[in-house]
Amino acid sequence: MHPLMSNHNARSGGSDRFHPDARTNGADARGPAQAAAPTGTEFSLRDFLDVLLKGKWSILSSFSIIFIAVAVYTFLQDPEYEAMSVLLIESKPGQGQTLEDVLVGAGNRNVYNEVEILKSRKLRRGIAEQLINEKYSPGGDQLLSILGNDPNDLPSVRQVVDRLDGYVTIRPISKDVDMIRVISTSTDPAEARLIANLYADEYIFTNRMKSRQQMKASKEFLEKQVDILGEDIGRIEGEVELFQAEEGAYSPDQEASELVKQISELKGARDRAEVELQKAQAGLQALEDRANQAEPGLARRITSGVERKIESLQQKTFELDGLIEDKYSKNPQLRGNESSDAQLMEYIAQRGEYQKRLASLTDQYIREVKEAGGIDPTAGGSVNPIAYISELRSRIAEERINAKGKEAELNAIKRRLREYEAALDRVPGKSVRQAQLERGLQARNDVFGIVSEKLQEARIAEQSEIGYATIVDEAVTPTSPVRPKVALNLIIGAFFGLVLGMCLVFLRNAMDNRIRKPEDLRKLGIGVVGIVPDMTRVLKDDFEGRDRIVEEGRSYSTSLIALLNPLSPVSENYRRMRTNIQFSRPDENVQVIMVTSSGPGEGKTVTAANLAITMAQAGRPTLYVDADLRRPAGHKMLGIDKEPGLVELLFDKHPFDPDLFASGIDDLFVIPAGSSVPNPAELMGSRRMKEFLTKLRNHFDYIVLDTPPVLAVTDAVLLSNLSDATVIVVSANETDLHSLERTIESLRAVDAPVVGTILNRFDVKRAYGYYGYRYSYGYGYGYRYGYYDYYGEGSARSKQRKASRSLEQSEV
Repeated sequence: MHPLMSNHNARSGGSDRFHPDARTNGADARGPAQAAAPTGTEFSLRDFLDVLLKGKWSILSSFSIIFIAVAVYTFLQDPEYEAMSVLLIESKPGQGQTLEDVLVGAGNRNVYNEVEILKSRKLRRGIAEQLINEKYSPGGDQLLSILGNDPNDLPSVRQVVDRLDGYVTIRPISKDVDMIRVISTSTDPAEARLIANLYADEYIFTNRMKSRQQMKASKEFLEKQVDILGEDIGRIEGEVELFQAEEGAYSPDQEASELVKQISELKGARDRAEVELQKAQAGLQALEDRANQAEPGLARRITSGVERKIESLQQKTFELDGLIEDKYSKNPQLRGNESSDAQLMEYIAQRGEYQKRLASLTDQYIREVKEAGGIDPTAGGSVNPIAYISELRSRIAEERINAKGKEAELNAIKRRLREYEAALDRVPGKSVRQAQLERGLQARNDVFGIVSEKLQEARIAEQSEIGYATIVDEAVTPTSPVRPKVALNLIIGAFFGLVLGMCLVFLRNAMDNRIRKPEDLRKLGIGVVGIVPDMTRVLKDDFEGRDRIVEEGRSYSTSLIALLNPLSPVSENYRRMRTNIQFSRPDENVQVIMVTSSGPGEGKTVTAANLAITMAQAGRPTLYVDADLRRPAGHKMLGIDKEPGLVELLFDKHPFDPDLFASGIDDLFVIPAGSSVPNPAELMGSRRMKEFLTKLRNHFDYIVLDTPPVLAVTDAVLLSNLSDATVIVVSANETDLHSLERTIESLRAVDAPVVGTILNRFDVKRAYGYYGYRYSYGYGYGYRYGYYDYYGEGSARSKQRKASRSLEQSEV
């Protein structure tokens, strides 16, 4: 056995034919016809790196364009400087407070309101006027940038006001600190400091004037109140003098004075009790509304006989309160010395008894209300309907008792008020009138004293008011620019340049459905029986880029690398392909091998010819048949005549003798296409063709059929049933995935014995972006077989050819 054959046999395996339900059949380069498991659309880290390396020039271009554009933009920008002043917003009791603050008790001022004041056009107008008056940058003769470039054509105040928006940023330092930052930005550091300080100064001045205006308004208001109170006092004093003049000097008795005082106090208590009653009734109504929403009619059903007892006790309690207060009013010395009056002690003891009974009845009432309707009185506060209704019942009962109590209190106060007013009616009129006039005069004098004191405070505050804002930090001249941030901009530009380039590469890769590397076939479950590298460099190094070369008097195509340079890595790949095909179907005798492709120009003829040569080099009689009757090219590559050929043999126009079709290469025989015929498909599918192939099987160990593309014509589909193995040539970077899938489907439809594909013109660098890739199939692209020697120093055969050409040229 040939040594190369034995070497390949050691790595051989088996494979089944392509089947509609098993797309993983076929061979790849890990072993002869070893099935490639499909991986679907998985995208591994290796694939990610391969895409990046393959598109490295696109990424580099994108990176360079974006980075350079950002760099140019950054370095062409004028540097900008920032200056910052800090303001503190204060509001202390007794300092900077208006009358409204004193009466209402206003809290600290809202810092955000002050920010809006700082941003107001009114404040900016004052700053704009100062900038126009200043005109030049402090300490120099350079015109302020906010005013433009022409000192003779200055903008209007309104224009400067609008421009200040782009120069100044105002914001609070934080929500926990009552401080405001005023940040000014300019290409002139001195101008930035000037604007920031003008903002702070103008705000402080405006704030002070505003605070003083508020103090002035407060003072004027108090002055008016003093005048009004003075007039009232004068009027009442006049009434007193007139009364005394008419009635003579008369002093009201103590009883009248005390009655007037009690009536006045009871009226105040009545007003307070009415407000509290309304509040209690409103709260009770709200609870009843909620109860009706939860359970209609619940509020109406909350009734109990205990409620009437509670109302009666509350009424009695407030009546006793009135009797106790009468005792205290008639004899103030009893307060704190109640034991000296037996009747007062009896009232107090009876009131305590009433309160105990009220507490007990209240608990009973609430318990009965909660039990109404079958609700568990022990229900807790968990969120469930029963507990919710129970809680509402309890609260309604409490509020109802509270409202009833307020109502009883109010009724008691009204009854006492009526009693005092009746008692006052029995007092002589002179005493009542005198007491009323004196009490009104005293009240006016008390209010007059309070308002006069506030007036003096307001006058002092107006003179001492400095506002509620102070400058914490004045702006200083910045020494270094804040923009552009050169390092940051360049980093961002580099980042976005890389990201954009990567996105473009991955987008292009996603949209590109061309087959570029073996993994593209393996992911689809398509077997790979061989990989043929791109021979451009081989042809350039060995044959100086020539298309044909003369060997032993015959002109051969330089693409027949297996013949012209059998020691090259490319030839080794053809031998590996030969072995893979031979053992692709271990249960079948692979004798007739059909080579086809999806479309024209994918290198099927070159592949078929080199495959046939490597089989012949193994010492096995091999026949190459050019079955592409439409565009035959085999005879040109091998340097033989086109006729007689296959057409003549099928029509019995030429006798078949193997020796007549010898190619001049050991063990290789060639049948060219022959003359043209009008119906190649009918001829390829004819009975004659089948019988002819059967006859050829008796003469040769291997028969290689070079057929037309599957998608172009039906010739290959018809011949596929006559072959033992069909391989599809795929041109890297040219054949698209959809075309290959349609090709396989067409062959599968006729149950063709497809054993796999041959990836032709494979360029490692173009597929992966670098040369150092080693296939996962277990061998490297040429490295194990002298890649460096072959392409670097040149093989012995290459050197011999170059030496021969040099000798021929010297002889000429």
